[in-house]
Amino acid sequence: SGAAEATPPRAESFEVEGHKGFVIAAPTPAKGKPWVWYAPTLGGLSVGGHQWYFERMLAAGISIAGCDLGEVRGSPESTAKFTSFYDEMVRRGLADSTRLAFEGWSYGGYMTAWTVSQTSRFKAARMGAGLSDLQSMYGTTDIPGYIGTFFSGVPTPTTPHLYRPRSSTTIGDHGPQQLPIHHRGREER
Repeated sequence: SGAAEATPPRAESFEVEGHKGFVIAAPTPAKGKPWVWYAPTLGGLSVGGHQWYFERMLAAGISIAGCDLGEVRGSPESTAKFTSFYDEMVRRGLADSTRLAFEGWSYGGYMTAWTVSQTSRFKAARMGAGLSDLQSMYGTTDIPGYIGTFFSGVPTPTTPHLYRPRSSTTIGDHGPQQLPIHHRGREER
């Protein structure tokens, strides 16, 4: 559904540098305590249509964790925030630093592409209905004004310096060798 909901009752909540984090521990963790870093939507964890995904991951012994970092929009500040959350998960003993995956949908998909372009900590990642090039998104979406509000208006020949450094297609190659991109056939955006 995409609507923000309260953190699921089985989740343990905590704060990382003023941001709400959560972990939903698998009832019977698989060998090595694997977990998926789920990039939630703003305002809380978006369960909605992803409940099936959570149930399958937990049944397979894979815990799910995330942190609502607010409007990070791909920047050095966002990298620092994600690193702080990752380090907190390892410090709490909730993460095996050698088996980390990252997955997100929509804006979380954007953050997935951004994050894996910035670090080699992730062994696997999946981007769902995300965007990887902010400048091309401006001209191909049904909401072109949305992206422009963050970068002083319409992309022009003089403004690529605002868009390109925040687009995962142009800034780094640190993550998994392959990044599966999932998009439904009837996706509006």
